[in-house]
Amino acid sequence: MNHALQLGETNPAAANLVWSQVDRKATDLSPIITLFNPKLVDFVSERLHGCQYNPQAGFLWDEAWIR
Repeated sequence: MNHALQLGETNPAAANLVWSQVDRKATDLSPIITLFNPKLVDFVSERLHGCQYNPQAGFLWDEAWIR
């Protein structure tokens, strides 16, 4: 990686080839491959309003209210 960084300053095309080799090596050494994205299901009441979901934070409790 250091070689690719240094090479990028003088020869970007050659650096791209080195980066592709680094990427291939990291991919080949990776222990797992994600085959699916799990989905979460929320069961809510008709009384619940303002129900919002954020992919990173999950259910946004401060946005929800019950009538």
